[in-house]
Amino acid sequence: MGMVIGGAMFGIALYYFLADGPALLAAAMRMFPFNPEYQKQLLGEFESVVRSVVSATLLASIAQGLLTAVALWVVGTSIDSDLLRHFFLFFILSTLTSLIPVTGAWLVWMPVAIWLGFNDHLAGAVMLSLFGVVVIGTLDNLIRVHVLHNDTRLHPLLAFVSVLGGVHEMGLWGVFIGPIVACCLHALIGMFNTELGEISMRKFFSGVSDDETPEGEQESIDPAGEQNVTESGGEGETVETARD
Repeated sequence: MGMVIGGAMFGIALYYFLADGPALLAAAMRMFPFNPEYQKQLLGEFESVVRSVVSATLLASIAQGLLTAVALWVVGTSIDSDLLRHFFLFFILSTLTSLIPVTGAWLVWMPVAIWLGFNDHLAGAVMLSLFGVVVIGTLDNLIRVHVLHNDTRLHPLLAFVSVLGGVHEMGLWGVFIGPIVACCLHALIGMFNTELGEISMRKFFSGVSDDETPEGEQESIDPAGEQNVTESGGEGETVETARD
């Protein structure tokens, strides 16, 4: 039930993003108290990570579908099963199921492995299960991490954690929200460091100017003060001489 609700919300949100995307982005940018340069940088990071997530999802789905179809074809050839040698059928089914992050290609190869086990093909069932878990199951995350690292300059560990953490915490939405949050947070930290460096430089130069200004004023004021003191001292001696 939760998967159905999540899919419906995803479809509705996708429709409004496509229909009113520019207006929504303009309204969102007005809400952020950043200068236009930082707004453009943050928007660029957002667009980059969305493109990366979509392309990574498509590439991972095609790769998983291809490997699943190849594995089933090899097993079908070894046991002389015409059903498992329908390469394009299993390729399409595995690719479509791999597009759904919560499910994946195991919806195709796991029933086949169970069927092999019940039909006295235990070796084929074990080999297919191991190949599905070790190779097909991990290929999805590896491709996502590689694409995110190349397109968004995220560290591979951060990209890996953002993908797995997003899927674990938010399910279907986590595939998109996890990397987006990680990339935007990375961009915000970079902006903060830039602003902090500029503030430190301004404080440094203002401190240097404050240290230099009193010395200059003192040098320009002291001679006049000494002259006034000398003149006042001389007038005092003249008055005392007149009194005498």
